Amino acid sequence: MHSSGERTALLEVKDPRNIRLASKIQKAVSLQSDVILAKAKEVLNWYASDQECKNDLSRSGIILSVVQESMKFAIPNFHPTIQFGFPKFIEYMQFVCKQTQLCVVRPQNNQAVLRFRDSVRKGVEILPDLDAQDLHTVEGYRSLLATGNSTFRFPQANEMQAVTTWIIQHPPEAMDLGSMIEKTVTGLNGLVSSESVKRALLCLVSAEAFDRQPEGMSLSEQNLTLRSDVCSSSALRDRLLKAAKEKLVMVLGQVKDDIIENVL
Repeated sequence: MHSSGERTALLEVKDPRNIRLASKIQKAVSLQSDVILAKAKEVLNWYASDQECKNDLSRSGIILSVVQESMKFAIPNFHPTIQFGFPKFIEYMQFVCKQTQLCVVRPQNNQAVLRFRDSVRKGVEILPDLDAQDLHTVEGYRSLLATGNSTFRFPQANEMQAVTTWIIQHPPEAMDLGSMIEKTVTGLNGLVSSESVKRALLCLVSAEAFDRQPEGMSLSEQNLTLRSDVCSSSALRDRLLKAAKEKLVMVLGQVKDDIIENVL
């Protein structure tokens, strides 16, 4: 029989080790960086003290997908990009493991695992510890904009410009997104891929450049009409820039204009 804590954990984690962990530790109470880092290290310390996990960490290691599951449980709304600037979980773990008895190891031809440093055999690659990354870069801004609500997964700048110019020259009226993608790809003579056109149009949706009807329905069930106040390429770009900056400011507190310009 499972205890009440274990029954709750079963709803959020699947790995047996993480079920035990979830019944023993409390979730992080805020998303402040120091709180998150302390909670992440608490998870690592639990792995290092649990007998079964100790055996795993000394032998084959614990695969990072299992560790990620525990982090998502212990840190609600966990996202290493937003919180520390790492676009990949493996990089985040290289950061969290710094100055601990654990490390990230990539066995030859195998996926990365968490191991005790002193149990790694010679010839096995130990990935270097990392410091927190500066998010004020084009890559950092792109990663942040592509996460959370109202995502902005920008295509290349020239592709974004081509799509926005086409939309201004051929403003959609009561058109569903699929038809708009197809029409834009055809109108651009295939110079921009369907995937890039889709990304560009979804960025415009996130920037609220379209009137969407009927209200309250999912995007796939709506028809889109270009708003009357974005009737020029410059106005459309300004709306995109404003929406992207607002999202970044919510995370970073400030935005460097020269970097966001390069993103667009």
